[in-house]
Amino acid sequence: VLWSSYSYPVCDVCHKAFPDKYNTISRTRAKADYLLKDEDLDLRRPILRYISKKNPHNPRYGDMKLYLEIQVRERAMELHGSAEELQ
Repeated sequence: VLWSSYSYPVCDVCHKAFPDKYNTISRTRAKADYLLKDEDLDLRRPILRYISKKNPHNPRYGDMKLYLEIQVRERAMELHGSAEELQ
């Protein structure tokens, strides 16, 4: 599942065994929690893949972009250097 959606190499057994490790995160939360900019998510190579889902808060809003949190965390560490720098 994660490979087809996010190109992240993990087997379905591991994904089901450790569901907290492979959470999804919205674009807004990724930018706020990990201090990322739009270009960090959209333009920096490799580009992070996402899935789109209807916004549960209001169907008139645009679709939500859900990223794999472990990939967002890796990108933040790549940019900021360490968890201490991110804090």
